[in-house]
Amino acid sequence: MSSLRSSNPVTMRAPSSAITPKTPQCRKTLRRHASVGDVLAAHERAALARMSRVTSKCVSSVVEGERVAIRWNFELTEKSGLVRRFDEIAWQEWRGDRISRERFFYDPTKIVG
Repeated sequence: MSSLRSSNPVTMRAPSSAITPKTPQCRKTLRRHASVGDVLAAHERAALARMSRVTSKCVSSVVEGERVAIRWNFELTEKSGLVRRFDEIAWQEWRGDRISRERFFYDPTKIVG
């Protein structure tokens, strides 16, 4: 497999979205996990509501076939003025023009402010 490495911001093929479930079992599994996703999304919305500014920068990316790893730098400015910075790795698995799975890795002890 060939690799593509870039230090520039990258535009990926499509926005983050799940593939359409094809079987009843897939739909049942998706419904069970949707409630967890709803909780996580609500937590993220609440965290972002505390911010006055959020910036991100793509530091690098690696593409291997249908797998993509992206390193991000984030800077979060709270409404109180406190600035927090951290790095994150986004791991994406693609099917066609859609992300079929996406996971994020970061060290919460490294979120400095």
